[in-house]
Amino acid sequence: NVLVILPFAMTVISSVTLMVVARQAAVRHCTSLKWEGVVTVLLTVGVLLVSNTPAGAVVGIQIFGGEVSPTGMRAVYHLQYLNVVANFFVYSFAVESFRQFLKQKASPFLTVLNRIRCFRKCD
Repeated sequence: NVLVILPFAMTVISSVTLMVVARQAAVRHCTSLKWEGVVTVLLTVGVLLVSNTPAGAVVGIQIFGGEVSPTGMRAVYHLQYLNVVANFFVYSFAVESFRQFLKQKASPFLTVLNRIRCFRKCD
């Protein structure tokens, strides 16, 4: 089914094109690619493919007249959420500025939590 393969193809082709254009720009300006960006793109595309490949397999099975159990369908359905959840961790792992932003925003919250925890221990 084209509707299943098309998003995969578009994502892979656009990511490869992005990497090629970035490499050409880096060579043209006598610099190197930032690994932060390369790792982010590769991890994001990798997680997308891992999380959506089973859905493509299910469609293929159904096209050829096969059946998938309800449990299998639920697993495939929920596995697609892996992509959404993983993006936070991909950016946390690969992008230093995102980690700094998280530390900056989480610091006041963690301070409040520590005060609450100390308050409860002291009682």
